[in-house]
Amino acid sequence: FKDEFPDPGTCRNMADAFYTFKDEFPDPDRISSDYEQFEDTQVPIVIDNGAFQCRAGWASESSPRLTFRNLSAKSKGKKDSDTTTVGNDIGNLEAVRWALKTQFDRNVVTHYEAQELVFDYIFSHLGIYTSGHVDHPIVMTEPVCNPNYCRNLMSELLFECYRVPSVAYGIDGLFSLYYNQSQSKNALVINSGFQATHILPVLDGRLQASRAKRLVVRTCLRVCVCVCVCV
Repeated sequence: FKDEFPDPGTCRNMADAFYTFKDEFPDPDRISSDYEQFEDTQVPIVIDNGAFQCRAGWASESSPRLTFRNLSAKSKGKKDSDTTTVGNDIGNLEAVRWALKTQFDRNVVTHYEAQELVFDYIFSHLGIYTSGHVDHPIVMTEPVCNPNYCRNLMSELLFECYRVPSVAYGIDGLFSLYYNQSQSKNALVINSGFQATHILPVLDGRLQASRAKRLVVRTCLRVCVCVCVCV
């Protein structure tokens, strides 16, 4: 710690010996203007719908276009002039903490009006300007053993509201395993997220859902650790 903290003897006053913490103000996401190159293609849109952070972008690109806190806030104005902001457009979260809303209950999506606001934010900032539909397949993450009822409501929202051609769901920890250790048939995935931690055994390339465990152990940021176990 000697190299990390200033020596009080060299400080002009005691206040200089302490670090100060400042609120983080994210920059608003810009609206992409290059949708023409994707308009006539069937490139999927990948959405990592996490309880803490959401990431979204095109499957043909190596990094997400959007990364933002998965929250929305409704500000009270004059009559019939309420405005709702999402993600990085909120700015100072502390100033509107009382108005923040999430679509998650624990790590399961249950508030689909808030989820619709997030979808609107993603599709508009990706520059999609087609009226009444999003003509791209959706690849989206979901929690382990997501209830069928919740999945059906999510599919209903995407198909009926956005008229997407198809939807594929997957677990983020397994996506990470197959991407980083594609040759491993047997592995133990420790998926530590904002609301819970999941222990996922994979045997012969398939998740053993009956042996998966959910622990109410949270982390400040979502971290996914993949540990390969040879048998």
